[in-house]
Formats: sequence, C-alpha cells, structure tokens
Amino acid sequence: MPHFKKYNLTKYYNYWDDFVDLWFKKSHISNLTPYPWTNPSDKKCPISNNNTTINDSINYLPEPWWGYDGSVDVELHSVVINFNPGQGGKAQLKNIIKGEYHGSYARDIVNNSALPATRSWHLNRRALPILDSLNRLKYIHTPYGAHNIYGLQNHLSIELIPWHTAKASSNKEYWNYLEKNIEAVYHHSICFAADMSRIIANNKLRNVVILRMNGTCTNRIINYLDRYLGIKKYNIQPVTNVKNKGINNDGNYFIFKLDSMPDIKFVSIWPKANNDFPPAATLDKIIKSL
Repeated sequence: MPHFKKYNLTKYYNYWDDFVDLWFKKSHISNLTPYPWTNPSDKKCPISNNNTTINDSINYLPEPWWGYDGSVDVELHSVVINFNPGQGGKAQLKNIIKGEYHGSYARDIVNNSALPATRSWHLNRRALPILDSLNRLKYIHTPYGAHNIYGLQNHLSIELIPWHTAKASSNKEYWNYLEKNIEAVYHHSICFAADMSRIIANNKLRNVVILRMNGTCTNRIINYLDRYLGIKKYNIQPVTNVKNKGINNDGNYFIFKLDSMPDIKFVSIWPKANNDFPPAATLDKIIKSL
C-alpha cells in the first residue's frame, strides 16, 4: 500500500479534528482556515437538520468522516463520498455528546462507542457491501465481518458537508449551502477522498472514489465545481443501468474524472431507490467494470 505520509494525509484528519473541536468550544466555524465553512445558522445561507425553517443543524455534532482513521497497521480498501451524515438525533446533540468528547473527533467519537447506531450504519450500509463485493471478486482476502469492527476500519466514508440535514437531495437549503461552500467542499471533502483513494491497498479500487448519489445530483455538484472553481469533468463511461434477472432494484452508475486530479476515477453509484448500494450481484458487476 502506498505510504500514508507520502501524500500528507494527516492534514485532513487534523483539519477535521480542529473543526469538531471548534464546534464543541464555540458553536461556529467561520474562522477556521484555510477554506472555512459558513455557519449553518447564518441567515444568508442557513441549513437545518429536520428540513424545516428551524435552522438548528449547528446544534448537532458535525460528522465529516467515519471509518478508517489512518492507522498504519490497517489496510484501506474503499472510499465513499456521501451527501452528509443524514438527520441527526438526540445522541448527536451537543449537550448529550459532550460527555464522550475529550479533544479528538477521531479518538473520542469515531473510535469510541459514543454513537453505536452511526457505527453500525456505516459498517453495514457502506463498508460491508463494498468489502463483500471485493472479496467475492477475489480482489481482497482480508478477514472482516459484521461482528468485527475491522471491516469498518478498512473503509472510509467522507461527507460532502459535515452538518446533519434531512432529505439532502431534495432539500433546497442543502443545495444553497453546498453551493455557497463549494470551495470548502472541494478542498476538505473531495480532495480528502481522492488523496485517501491513492493509498487503497487493493488494485481494483486504488485511485477510485465511489459517490453514493444519483447522476443528477452528481452533475449538479460538478457544475458548481466548474462554475466557481473552474474544475471540469470528462466522462469515462456514461450512465449505465445494470439489471440482474429476478432483481427489481437495479443499479445505475457512471464514471468520470476531474481535470484537477486526472489520476482519480470517480464512480457515481445508485440503486433504483433508497440510500443503500445496489444488490450484491449488481454491485459486483459495477465494481468489476471499473
């Protein structure tokens, strides 16, 4: 596996540790540099946790990433970008979660038992579908499993924005906030994912970033990158629908690159509905095609 320090990957983990630490201490992050995020409670560009006019996302623990923490003795096998951490609940409220936090998001939140439901979600709905597929296709042979945290440590989930938001893909507030913060999204989320993909241990997904979002939403993000940062994409493979006999929940995907990082392949994957990956047989076909 390519060396972790070669790509200065600690800068991303340090940035997000500082981000969450500032949230715990000050409830605002607008002075965090470089590429600061706007405050989600800012009336000019608010964002809410529950898809209402109550702009309360600032009250819920930001969760910028989950899974692989850069441990040198663990192999990274997959990197996925999600919209955001989804709707936050009582467990993420500051006055509830603060008792678990002692200065490090990575150590105290991700690698602790503070949010077992979140840990289980990323393991079972992000890490294991991909790891199981890689194993079925014989690209990896590492032991992992649903009852072993090791599987989650082999996977990295990165959020486009760290704030909890309900129904992001259809939420106008979400898209306004993402557009306003596209520079931060690019440098702290997309570049994070791309750089981490360079140290993936298996040959199939090294230099590959998976986007768990549909083509329409992916192209909307790409348009923001072009409009505000001058970053252009070029298609490797147009939208393809994978059908398997007897399976109604078909999988769609398309592959593209960005001219700012031509060595990285992005693949946007989505099933017919829901926030999961396509069924196993469909996901196998998609991953095998990369």
